[in-house]
Amino acid sequence: MSKFIIFSALFFGITSTSYGFDKLINVTGRCHKDIVPDRVGLDITVEILNMDQQKSSEIANEKYNSILKVYKGLKLKDAEFKTTSYRVYPHKVWENQKQVFKGFKTSISLNLATSETKKAGKLIQVANENKIEQVSGPNLFVSEKLYNSNYNECLKIAVADGKVKANILAKASDNKLKKIISIKESGSYSQPRPMYNQMVMAKSMRSESANIEVGTTKMEVSLDINFSI
Repeated sequence: MSKFIIFSALFFGITSTSYGFDKLINVTGRCHKDIVPDRVGLDITVEILNMDQQKSSEIANEKYNSILKVYKGLKLKDAEFKTTSYRVYPHKVWENQKQVFKGFKTSISLNLATSETKKAGKLIQVANENKIEQVSGPNLFVSEKLYNSNYNECLKIAVADGKVKANILAKASDNKLKKIISIKESGSYSQPRPMYNQMVMAKSMRSESANIEVGTTKMEVSLDINFSI
């Protein structure tokens, strides 16, 4: 649940201008929100090494299609699937101060995302059970829809915060607050960094699903507001 924290302005000012008014009051309206990420993503990579290039691709394709079918079978809410890379290349390693050909490696990567953030641990468990070579994630993030709704709400809160501060200054200086002359956005929004973002080998993971904590990410909006007095 979002929480609002209104900060006091760092700068107040009363200045004379050429706007057609005798004076202006300048304040900074602020809004600070904690947002719970509504999306979780996972990146998995299938890798197959074989001395025969065609065989390497065939086995990799079969394994990739198999794991994709498993994930789609979970019927995840608002699920998105995207093949992010497909590579076939000669795999060489250094041995005795020279490169030695070990076969052809086929690497296929899949990115999947869902709004069911509570199933983050399950996504990893499925990769483990299917012996996926590389897993990166889960990555918890805020969707564009949730971001926009929170940002628009925060703009209103920041304006209201500015009005409160401007009224205090106007009364303290024996002036009467009139109307807003200008508003300038100067705030920032911090997209959450992945809660887990590391490459892990499937064979090292436990079979049971982990309890992944979603946490929150912060949104901060600042408005530079000029009021006439």
